[in-house]
Amino acid sequence: MNLIDTAAVAVAAKQERTYSLEGLPDREVLVFKSMVRLLGHRTQCQWVYSAHSTELRVVAEGLRAPSMQSPVAQQVLTLGAGTLSRQSYLRLPLHANELEAELNRLGVLIAPANKALTALQQEFSEATPMRMLRWPPASFLMTTTHMRFAALMASKPLTLHELQQRSGENMSACSAFFNGLRHLELLVPAARPSSPTPADTQLAAPKLPPQLLKSPVQAGLLARIRMRLGLSASGASGQASRA
Repeated sequence: MNLIDTAAVAVAAKQERTYSLEGLPDREVLVFKSMVRLLGHRTQCQWVYSAHSTELRVVAEGLRAPSMQSPVAQQVLTLGAGTLSRQSYLRLPLHANELEAELNRLGVLIAPANKALTALQQEFSEATPMRMLRWPPASFLMTTTHMRFAALMASKPLTLHELQQRSGENMSACSAFFNGLRHLELLVPAARPSSPTPADTQLAAPKLPPQLLKSPVQAGLLARIRMRLGLSASGASGQASRA
């Protein structure tokens, strides 16, 4: 295995974390995303951009409160032009070493909060298959992983474990996708097909009395045989009465 393959395996084995960007100029957005990708082999977590991240919000200085469309994130990293160094704050222009250190620190802070995510995984795993109500917005499908998840969920309802098995992605990424869909109110439990009860089966196919099961065709055939033998209906009825 060469060095490139080894680095790719190492990145794939990392736990995935998501971040969103708010209030930054387009140039700074491009620079930040590019630097995160370049630092991917050095950071302790695999950081992936998501417009609806509930883990890390990267915001411009002066924009602390989330917008109405943005969920409240566990951590906030502010980018600005200030001169004082402090935690959860990076001065522009960005420096790779400072960004790496801050992402690693924030990744550790986010980890304990994932106990709730573990409970969420168990809830989704043990629940009925989950169904997407409609195709998610483009802002939620910014990564190829989310696009693949959405395509799988669009074909049929899936449990969390089924999504993980079909996609081949790690459970953390699948859970984040489910959680994002639930935040957007696009994820609901799929109705289980109910198995018919014995009573339902009887209603669907009732048992008829034996006298109602006689075929009209068979009755007509017996009448014609009687006529050929010279037995009239009155004679037959008379024999029946004498019996």
